[in-house]
Amino acid sequence: MTDDLSLESALGHFLAVVEHGSFTAAAKAQHVSQPSLSVAVRKLEERLGTALLHRHARGIEVTRAGAILLERTRQARGALLAAADEIAALHSEPRGRYRLGCHESLGTYFLPGFMGPFLSRHPAVELTLYNANSVQVEEAIVAREIDLGLVVNPGRHPDTVVQPLFADQVVFVATAKVARGLSDPAETVATLPLLHVPAIRQTGHLVDELRRAGTEPRRMIACSSMALVKSLVLDGTGVGILPWRVASHGVPRGRLQALDLPRYDDQVALVWRADSPSTAALEALRSAIRDQGAALAERDP
Repeated sequence: MTDDLSLESALGHFLAVVEHGSFTAAAKAQHVSQPSLSVAVRKLEERLGTALLHRHARGIEVTRAGAILLERTRQARGALLAAADEIAALHSEPRGRYRLGCHESLGTYFLPGFMGPFLSRHPAVELTLYNANSVQVEEAIVAREIDLGLVVNPGRHPDTVVQPLFADQVVFVATAKVARGLSDPAETVATLPLLHVPAIRQTGHLVDELRRAGTEPRRMIACSSMALVKSLVLDGTGVGILPWRVASHGVPRGRLQALDLPRYDDQVALVWRADSPSTAALEALRSAIRDQGAALAERDP
């Protein structure tokens, strides 16, 4: 008995002998010859270095060591059966742990309409979040660190599936009061501080577009997050560069205005590994995210 398979077989024979009360009945139930079953149990005893069964005229009786092995074997069998049931349920009932990645600012307006309803419908699914920029989210998907990702302008890695959800635009944004104060949008940017997040590559593209058109920002103020840019814009500090959906989320209609200046078209997509297991929970997750994306797509950015 030198491998795991023979150990598993021997434990099964041992368990059958105890449960059926005799080697003869156990051999019949296991569809093996009685000598083969006896040899398997004897080799198991040799491997463990102790007797497991006492044989007598009335049948068999487990030794103290046999009782310990019996308890542990039954526990192991129960755990295996439970695992098999859970694995089967992955394909019939949404359950399990999954990790969804997205940029925090994107999640701010996407997740509120998605998380609550999804978790209520699927109480056996445990969902955790991974907040990072889109490049990092894609890298985490490829590395199998997360299961799904909401990504802006995905890079379409050969190992991933990309499903477009809705469009957005990165724009120059200001309060309506600030925008009305100066008649020319270019003058607004040239006169007021320009608030931006340097890590957002769309920012550099839009600023270059401005300069090519002959407008030089008066003062560029780097911020650590889009939330900070939005807060300062709403306070009237200056003009911000933000995705419109991020800027307008939770803000009364008409308070903010996208200036008539260069814009950058964004595509938000759902991304996952092509070889991800097809479980009921993943299908439910993808379906719910698609539904939320469709709802957002109906609202113009």
